[in-house]
Amino acid sequence: MICVYCNKSYEHVKQQHKTRALKNHQSRCYKNPNRKLQTQKISNETKRKLSEKAKEYYSKEENRKKHSLIMKHAVINNPESYSDKNIVGRSKHFTIDGIRYNSSWEYEVALYLTEMNIKWKRSSLIPEKYFWNDSWHFYFPDFYLEDYDCYVEVKGYETERDREKWKQSKKKVITIKQNELNLIRCEKYNIKELVGMTNEESCGS
Repeated sequence: MICVYCNKSYEHVKQQHKTRALKNHQSRCYKNPNRKLQTQKISNETKRKLSEKAKEYYSKEENRKKHSLIMKHAVINNPESYSDKNIVGRSKHFTIDGIRYNSSWEYEVALYLTEMNIKWKRSSLIPEKYFWNDSWHFYFPDFYLEDYDCYVEVKGYETERDREKWKQSKKKVITIKQNELNLIRCEKYNIKELVGMTNEESCGS
């Protein structure tokens, strides 16, 4: 069973709950032009009870693993919905011309790629799978360059986990950080020169 608006799958839901769960989701789906908006206020007491119930549920390792598995399946089956809703750190996210950006840096890079006549995509990307801390995870690259079949990641702060997932990527990953962004602003950066580099070289490791 799949949402007709965002393609979210409900195959993981128990059989007796599938129809109701899908119906409730579709009535409030963010892509449904006639979606129902939440008008009824929830009391503080109800919020407290829901919070306690959630804490009790996720305190059990078995339930945490179950939820993690469900989320991974959701990412694979509905990448566009996940990426559109994904929130990155404390960056301010916004939408311009129907495209969502998680920071002003990402928007600057989008403008730069367009000026360089490079075709790029942000949505509907297949999630990249990588192994970290004894388990598998997924992430969505910031940009996919169609003509070069590689990714571009815009990062303000780079972590060991970032470097590891880029290294494991099946496609080349080019990172743009503060220094590269400054070069872009000065018109002294040419991303096309990096296309032939390996992941290690393009990520600066």
